[in-house]
Amino acid sequence: MRRLHGEPVAWVFAFYLAGILLAAVVHPGARTLLLLITGIFLIAFLPPCRSLIPLFVGVIFFLLGGLGYTLSLHRLPPDALVFGISPEKTVTVTGVIRSFPEISAKRTRFLLEAERCAGREAAGRIQVTLVDAHKGHSGSSLRLRLRYGDRICLRGRFLPPRNYGNPGAFDYAGYLARKGVRLTAATTANHVGILKRNRGNPLVAGVLAQKRAFHDFIGKILNGEVGSLLPALIVGDRSGLGENLRRRFADAGAAHLLAISGLHVGFAVLFFYTLLLLFFRLLLPLRLLRQSRFWCIPSRLASIGSLIFLVYYVILSGGRTATIRAAIMIGVFLLSRILERSRDLLHTLLIAAFVILLWSPASCFAVDFQLSFAAVTAMVLYDRSRKERAVPATKDEGIPDDRLALKPAPEGRRAWKWIAKGGAVFAVTLLAFTATLPITAAVFHRVSPAGLVSNLLLVPLTGLVIVPCGMATFFVFILSPSLAVYPAKITAFGISGLFAGVDFFGRGPLRPVWVVPPPALWIVLFYLILLVLLVLPRISQGCRLASVFLLSALFAGAVLGSGTDKGDGRLHIDILDVGNAASTLAILPDGKTLLIDGGGSYTSSWDVGRRLILPALLTLGVRKIDLMILTHPHPDHLNGLVGILEELPVGAVWEGWRTFPSEMYRRFRKDIDERGISRRYVGAGEMTCSLGNTILKIFRAKGPSGKNDHGAVNNGSLIVKIRLGRFSFLDMADLEAKGEKILIRRYRSELKATVLEVGHHGSRTSSRTNFLDAVRPEAAVISVGAYNRFGHPAAEVLGRLCYMTPKKTIYRTDREGMIRITTDGERFAVASFRQGFTLDSQYGSVR
Repeated sequence: MRRLHGEPVAWVFAFYLAGILLAAVVHPGARTLLLLITGIFLIAFLPPCRSLIPLFVGVIFFLLGGLGYTLSLHRLPPDALVFGISPEKTVTVTGVIRSFPEISAKRTRFLLEAERCAGREAAGRIQVTLVDAHKGHSGSSLRLRLRYGDRICLRGRFLPPRNYGNPGAFDYAGYLARKGVRLTAATTANHVGILKRNRGNPLVAGVLAQKRAFHDFIGKILNGEVGSLLPALIVGDRSGLGENLRRRFADAGAAHLLAISGLHVGFAVLFFYTLLLLFFRLLLPLRLLRQSRFWCIPSRLASIGSLIFLVYYVILSGGRTATIRAAIMIGVFLLSRILERSRDLLHTLLIAAFVILLWSPASCFAVDFQLSFAAVTAMVLYDRSRKERAVPATKDEGIPDDRLALKPAPEGRRAWKWIAKGGAVFAVTLLAFTATLPITAAVFHRVSPAGLVSNLLLVPLTGLVIVPCGMATFFVFILSPSLAVYPAKITAFGISGLFAGVDFFGRGPLRPVWVVPPPALWIVLFYLILLVLLVLPRISQGCRLASVFLLSALFAGAVLGSGTDKGDGRLHIDILDVGNAASTLAILPDGKTLLIDGGGSYTSSWDVGRRLILPALLTLGVRKIDLMILTHPHPDHLNGLVGILEELPVGAVWEGWRTFPSEMYRRFRKDIDERGISRRYVGAGEMTCSLGNTILKIFRAKGPSGKNDHGAVNNGSLIVKIRLGRFSFLDMADLEAKGEKILIRRYRSELKATVLEVGHHGSRTSSRTNFLDAVRPEAAVISVGAYNRFGHPAAEVLGRLCYMTPKKTIYRTDREGMIRITTDGERFAVASFRQGFTLDSQYGSVR
């Protein structure tokens, strides 16, 4: 086998990648790196050092990797918009739309390249989201007119991207930074004005105009999810894909089909290449074909045309990392056909990765980059080892007669060929599943065994039926929209079959399992073992695949068996960062878990439970909820609980409403009934429950009055008090001043608490002086969203808390992220996620 030490590209790439990884940790200065590069470059030409030039080249590329990463993420121009905008102020920005506007039922999203801000020159890329102020969806009149290249003026608040401060949270700020986005803006359609048209690249504008026209055409002739999925699979327009559809594909282990990747690009180019090959073979005269001139060979002409189409298709589909990686590999392959030169696949893969990281060094931290290259690298290494073990065909001379007699008949040979092809398809599926298993477990917190089986059917269906028919629909649409209806109907039939397969595999016994993210050491060991298995010589392919399967099974079993089922004898209370909402997790000394509220939003349908709460729970080692408490059914406390109910085992639910006019509440109650979960209604008054050596008390100022106005529901909140030894924690939900007065009158002596979770996110309607005087907390926690439109927490509330808490220990989730309180009943400690959970000064005996 050819070793990597014979591949200079491999070594250069390794040094460059190592430089990027180190720069992400130590954050070196760009000037320092430039000086080092210059110095090493000059030293390399000194006579004593010439023999070490290969080493110096490696070191230079190592430093170039760090320099590229530093410049791409940390260097900003002097007029960068992020320097001159206050998040609290509303300003007007003028700029040009630099992306395809993604239009969905509830929003329009695009990238804006800023030119001016408040009358002065500015630079920077902004991610803009437009919603309608009254209807909750994109303004229909404006959204159809917004196009790539439009110069617009936009008025609104411009905020820096912010990550939720919870363990396991998605790095949203890093994701936008890799796209060059430093600010985000959410505003309404009536705050946008179009100044000029066609200010972008004419080629890109023309391609994206075809994409928009195709999207509108499909929307008219195909309804529902079929009409949303076809543009996603063919032109990369995923704006119509809802949360439910994405979840169904993920459950079936086929989420990768929704993104334009190597599968789609490969089959699209193959389809176009076949069309061109047939066209040139029929068009060129036989006399020219016989002369075999360079420009008259049909395969060469088809390759040249396919290369041009490849560039067009990358622009059309949005140019994501997986698309670019596939395009580079396919482009190198087409060039080798044009120039009649062979190209090693591993070499091509390294070039593709190198080009992407030269263009965007931070891409190596993107999940799509990692998944894409992990899967393809495993398949390429396996193919390499398979080819090296293959024995070249020889004549029958020298073969013993008994072996000749046992040669299979032609029918048998054909049968073995089909079996071998089926085995190859399974091998590819197994390798892709295994190579991406640690990444999906660590990033998405799930393992989807169904993917091993479902992709054997769904990938061929997508690649051999849906993509070719969809591309035919697109080409016919460009020529004659009226004729494109017929191939579109055929494609829709294939997509219906795809949906049937997705639902079948997603609901079967192999449906995905949520897992605790594996430690980094496990992941490193896994990939080292996998690499050894794929490159180890003198091993049969059957044994190699069996070993790979065993490795994936052992790893999956290990992550499935991890988690926290036993307590450590202490009480842990985690106030999660869920924006301007509330969700609190308590892990009791015996390991039982209690979840109070689940966060959510009044204006967004974003699945807080699955996308935010669940990753935090799993990262903390929690795989079940023994008791779930809903303090009141407002969206910012209820919505996230629905996703948790549907994904994790829940022992019991306590809440204080028998009915509530909300679709999410009806879904909440339906999930409880369908899963046979014990539900307990908590009325007005006080209730005490012992959970081991932990005492749980529920206070309720007043029960449901029949009125569902905001204040009445808030004052009907369940107030939760958790006590262990001398320590106590009081969660005030959204109780307002009226409810506080009732609690003081009835239960004043029982309200004393060590730590207070401030009511109603620090609103001025709560936390009055007489109530705080009854509680007398040693520390206070406010669950609040950054830059929220309500002005929470109110200045007067912060003033009262500073006066009441002896050490002025006030913690806010918008600043510190998740707040963790740990106690043994005598002493307690407070730590925060953004400080790495290092213990704060508030560690001492409970008063």
